[in-house]
Amino acid sequence: MPIRPRHLLVAGAAGFALLLASCNRNPAGPGGPTPPPPPPAPATVRIEIVGPSEIAPGESVQLTANAIKTDGSVENVTAQTQWSTNSPAILQVNTSGLATGKTNGETFVHARFGQRGASRGILVLPSGTFRLSGTVKESGFGIDGASVTVISGIGEGLTVQSGSGGFYALYGVKGVVRIHTKKDGYQNTLQQLDVTAHGTQDVEMVAVRERADFKGVYTLTILAGAQCSSLPAEARRREYVANVAQDGARLTVTLGNADFIVTNGRGRGFTGFVEVSNEIRFSVGDFSFYYYYVETFDIVERIGNLTVLIGGIAITTATPGRIAGTLSGSIVTSAKSAAPFTPFSAQCHGNHGFEMLRR
Repeated sequence: MPIRPRHLLVAGAAGFALLLASCNRNPAGPGGPTPPPPPPAPATVRIEIVGPSEIAPGESVQLTANAIKTDGSVENVTAQTQWSTNSPAILQVNTSGLATGKTNGETFVHARFGQRGASRGILVLPSGTFRLSGTVKESGFGIDGASVTVISGIGEGLTVQSGSGGFYALYGVKGVVRIHTKKDGYQNTLQQLDVTAHGTQDVEMVAVRERADFKGVYTLTILAGAQCSSLPAEARRREYVANVAQDGARLTVTLGNADFIVTNGRGRGFTGFVEVSNEIRFSVGDFSFYYYYVETFDIVERIGNLTVLIGGIAITTATPGRIAGTLSGSIVTSAKSAAPFTPFSAQCHGNHGFEMLRR
């Protein structure tokens, strides 16, 4: 029957076409689900410096920088990190993170990887010895320029001058030591200590003569520096009545003749310290000296719809009837009439005029 081969030929061709089509078809089909993209690589959330907190002079120690990731994993990125130190004379760090102690002291090591960074404080001092620090002061005020010396014991010969706020630090002391402190205008001080760990020891000094009498009523004028053109005109020159009380070297100044905003007892007065030379240092607020940032303003005044805040350190000289010098700090303004006063609407930092005239 001749028709059968023809039917077989047609059926075979159709089957071959169907097989060919199935081989070229997308398994998901048109409009089928798209495979999900691969997950993003974990990002670095912070950098961690691993290493000792103390290094001896002449000793070298390898520091490690670890990148902590969003998924909790940790990657050693020491070789890709930029290393630096605040004081290369005390501690040096090379490009691979190898830290070498140079001389007694302390400093910060910084590590930067990409947009992240970290810092770590490191002491440099002989192995087994300690840091002894504290404040040289009188009547609660720090005395700068005092000489603090180890005259016996481990660390004998170490000497340092007290710095801003009277702070001092000796590196490399241990056991029973004798500490001698002196400054012109004060009685010498001798202390015997047993140093068995890092610690603090303040030194109280006694003046050899009484201070001049500065109590009374003054007119205080604060004149913003020439760099303060961005301040509103009313904030550039402020004038107050200042009542000064005195207890030995300590002065307490209470201000009047203005609309002050007092918060937690602060805002309308400040304190001062009379040096033996009759130089007077006024503290018009609390500060972070490391960042040179005014944290609390001791003069806060409302003028119409504006609040003026003044803070800083005033170093002055005194003559009969006049106390004058420079206020190093900040004058800022705010639209707010109560704390917190941030954000500030204008601010000026630097040196400003400071004058008190006896009335």
